[in-house]
Amino acid sequence: MKQQAVLRAIFAWVLGVLGRPSETGAMRLLSRDPPEGPASLRGRIAVEGMLVTSSELAAEADGRTRIKAGPQLLAIPSSVETLGAGCFQYYGYFTWVAFEANSRLTTIEEGAFRSCSSLRSVCIPASVEVTEVRCFADCRALSFCTFAAGSRLATIGTAAFQDCYSLRVIHIPASVRELGEECFSGCQSLGFVIFEGNPRLATIGKCAFHHCLHLSVIHIPASVQVLCESCFTQCSSLASVFFETGSLLRTIGKDAFSHSGLRSVCIPASVCLMGADCFKGCESLTAVAFESGSRLTKMETGTFSGSHLRSIVIPASVEVIEAHCFEGCEFLISVAFEEGSHLQTLGCVVFAFSGLQAVCIPASVEVIKAHCFLKCESLVSVTWEGGSRLRRVEEEVFFGTPLKEVTLPNGERIPTTRYASWECC
Repeated sequence: MKQQAVLRAIFAWVLGVLGRPSETGAMRLLSRDPPEGPASLRGRIAVEGMLVTSSELAAEADGRTRIKAGPQLLAIPSSVETLGAGCFQYYGYFTWVAFEANSRLTTIEEGAFRSCSSLRSVCIPASVEVTEVRCFADCRALSFCTFAAGSRLATIGTAAFQDCYSLRVIHIPASVRELGEECFSGCQSLGFVIFEGNPRLATIGKCAFHHCLHLSVIHIPASVQVLCESCFTQCSSLASVFFETGSLLRTIGKDAFSHSGLRSVCIPASVCLMGADCFKGCESLTAVAFESGSRLTKMETGTFSGSHLRSIVIPASVEVIEAHCFEGCEFLISVAFEEGSHLQTLGCVVFAFSGLQAVCIPASVEVIKAHCFLKCESLVSVTWEGGSRLRRVEEEVFFGTPLKEVTLPNGERIPTTRYASWECC
């Protein structure tokens, strides 16, 4: 009795701050905007009552919806089509959210359940098509979130589940086409991401799974075309990434897997662009393979810098390797170029401070930029494929190697300490 009296006193204070309750004492929406009828829950809410059952859900004569709630369960009527922005934000009175059978809910708006500190479990109805920005963000006790069978969900919005520290497993419905920016960022307990069969997912957004410290493996569906910037960065336990057979992936974005725990990876043939620093700082990464028939044309700045690669074969399709791509790969002793290489440019500092021992430059290479092999202290052999089209070697390309001089394709010898660029006449 004493506990109930205390709770009622707290509820009375909340009601005084947020608005006037209905005559029945049920939890009721108090709209800040003009009433929009029973199909929408908008604005702030006032709370009173100790228990929720579906039989106690009702609609008032003025068209507004009443809900009863207590310390454990919040039930949403089937008539509700929209949960308005911030409608339950910062409330800690319930641990479960249930939706009445045959729910017509289509949209969970921005911040609807944000920072509901006690919320542990929710099953999102099949009718929901959009979960908007931060709708469940900072629900730090949320450990179970499921989507009802036959889900029509198309988008998981920006930061929708950001910093849900207790969330361990998430099943992504087949209907989802886009995972928004930071949608699961900071979900430190998230260990399993499961994509429902025959997925339509095309984009994994920027920082979508950033800093998911317990995520150890991910299977990327064949339907995914873009991995955006930093989508798996700082996933320190992520040891394996698998791309489904027949992958349509075109772009691996900047920092996509940087500073993750990856040990090996096979890049799908469909990938055309590897963004800057996409595998930077992956200190467990020792093996990279490219699927046969690779269409990769460009490896951007710092792609594998600081990784622990032992060897790599560059696909024939690659035309440009940009600056710092393999810089600091101290265990990289062997680089080979696939037969028929189209490589035209080796950027600045590409192999600097790596463990390379020997290299054969493809005939297609026209420009080697400054400091490309800087401080490769194990490099003892540089050769050129027959029919070389080399026309320019910039300053100090081989500076700091054991080599005293390098013989160029035309037979000219240049000292490795040479500062000026060399131009083919």
